[in-house]
Amino acid sequence: MDELRSIHEQIKSYNAKINELTERMDELVPKHDLAYCRELGCKHTYQCKDFCHCHSWCLRSKWSHGAWRDCYEPAKKPVKLPTNYPTLGWKQVTTRGMKWDGVWHHFWKVVKETDKTLILDDKTQLLKSTIYTLEDCTFIKNRMGSTYLCADDPETLDMQVILMDVAHKEWCERNSRLRSPECYNSLPSEVNGMKLD
Repeated sequence: MDELRSIHEQIKSYNAKINELTERMDELVPKHDLAYCRELGCKHTYQCKDFCHCHSWCLRSKWSHGAWRDCYEPAKKPVKLPTNYPTLGWKQVTTRGMKWDGVWHHFWKVVKETDKTLILDDKTQLLKSTIYTLEDCTFIKNRMGSTYLCADDPETLDMQVILMDVAHKEWCERNSRLRSPECYNSLPSEVNGMKLD
């Protein structure tokens, strides 16, 4: 028991020394909270609410004691290259729903074309980021997802709608081919003793 007591006393003295050294370590580096680390631009603070991802072992964190690792890493700023959209030069547009009884009934005038948008006479904005091309025809969408066609030459409108229908049909067939083996394999071969054809 005497030897155990002496070992215990040594452990207590070592722990006291460890605590003293830990405090000295903490005094060597200024400690920061999450807001300050975020201002420094450390990448580990991304989407953190109360603590950063390294708060328990980073020597800069006010919640770590005796830490010796500096986890600070500057966040890389995303590089966004400017997108150059084509100049369409359209005078008027329409949608496929404006044709009934075999006649096209309504066209919107393009009031203004900017680098990123087409602005129509009803103040609708068509985003050039939604431009897509089928064959030689270009289409553009509004914020709700409706597709607009160039109506500068009304004789081409029927052909543009046919192109859209063909592309949609191909998309549906491609998706059904991808899903059909999974669907057909999961069907039961018989229900309540009756075989299914």
